[in-house]
Amino acid sequence: MNFYLNVSPLVVGEYSGVENYVFFLTEAAIQHYPQHTFHLHFGVPGWNPKIDTLAEYANVRIHRHQGGIRSYAALPLELIRTRSSCYALLNGDGSLRIPVPKPTAGLVFDTGLLTHPGDRTMTPEAWSEHLRRRDIVLTISEAVKAELVALTGMPPERIVNTRVGVRPPDPSEETERPGALPAGARYFLQVNPGRPYKNWQDTFAAFTRFLEQGSEQERETLLVLAGNLRTEVEPIAAALAANPLLASRTLTLGFVSNAELAYLYRNARLCLMPSSMEGFGIPVIEAMVYDLPVIASSIPVLVEVAGGAALHFALGDVEAYCEAMQRFDRDEALRASMVDAGRRNAEKYTWERAARSMVEALEKLGRR
Repeated sequence: MNFYLNVSPLVVGEYSGVENYVFFLTEAAIQHYPQHTFHLHFGVPGWNPKIDTLAEYANVRIHRHQGGIRSYAALPLELIRTRSSCYALLNGDGSLRIPVPKPTAGLVFDTGLLTHPGDRTMTPEAWSEHLRRRDIVLTISEAVKAELVALTGMPPERIVNTRVGVRPPDPSEETERPGALPAGARYFLQVNPGRPYKNWQDTFAAFTRFLEQGSEQERETLLVLAGNLRTEVEPIAAALAANPLLASRTLTLGFVSNAELAYLYRNARLCLMPSSMEGFGIPVIEAMVYDLPVIASSIPVLVEVAGGAALHFALGDVEAYCEAMQRFDRDEALRASMVDAGRRNAEKYTWERAARSMVEALEKLGRR
């Protein structure tokens, strides 16, 4: 079959969960299904070296239709010309500006367009209508699937959970200590805190208590924030300015390379994932493959993804969050048992399995 995929998130060229998901899912599908041809469509300006990687596969065709109406007007003819069986929008919101003569699939990472007003680029009503017009919707967790059913009224049989994969670290991989992080530092890690729903506020409050109540060694612990702070630069700066103790023990690294991120996971004491909303929560599984214990909020998706291998706390329960930090930091037997459980849980999340879910759904869609 010929599949026509809109993979425009790759053009953004920034290190993000969305970009990584689209790349690794697409590459795994291309690798494991050489009998199919994958037509990759980019509808916005820009480039990314990852596109060159995908273009090297024999069963890949690259299509550039940049900018405004031209990007959309070309689609109907392109789908016919390439004899594509279906069109999949891996653009995160499933939006399609004009009708196309083939069955369509939309990929949805989370329900933020419906539940978080500050992140909306279209009205909830318009977005729901976009999704209902798709023949199927692909998503990345059972929690998001349930939310979509509840919020849009779509029947569950039209929503396919493709899940997410993670690649186990290569023992020989090179890591690099971020220059701002002191050698041998003892630290807790929160990855990508740059959105309001990442809930750095609970982390700040709980970590302050951890420092205030801790032993001399615990008071030497750092809180490391890794990733672009985006919209949270000023709020985080203000919170630190108002809390000298926290400011003295907090390190904001900004964007880090893959080698630096690997170092951070390998050497942290804990991974913190206190989000109030997620589509999946990739740092949870990334931490687990690095044998790093995880503390996560108790929202349904993080409970699902952690698979019983993390300590959870209710949003806003700073005391429980701090207690989880103390338990993991002091109880080596608990750490060891959770690390082992996390390693087994992470084995369920492979890109091959995710690609199989997507391709099987597209094959079924293309036979309609």
